[in-house]
Amino acid sequence: MVWLNPFFGEIAIDGKGFEEFKIYKEYSSQFHALIELPMGNKALIGKDLEELFAKRQSFEAGINGSSTSIAVKARLRRYWNQILSCVEQADLL
Repeated sequence: MVWLNPFFGEIAIDGKGFEEFKIYKEYSSQFHALIELPMGNKALIGKDLEELFAKRQSFEAGINGSSTSIAVKARLRRYWNQILSCVEQADLL
């Protein structure tokens, strides 16, 4: 399984996406799934994720934490649901 994270920009070399990379073409039969993480607003969900990871918390802890604001909880919940949707589409559950 390959997780593609476009947070720092498009995953491409010379205009070719990951599925066109030599390594993927050669070994594509060995990959069960490609999962592209959802792209969110870097200023909002990006900051929320940065804080979540800095605290070494899970999504569950961030969503249910008493010190987390309602807006942050809602963004984390929405982003987590998007990730789960990607995993379901990849038929991993």
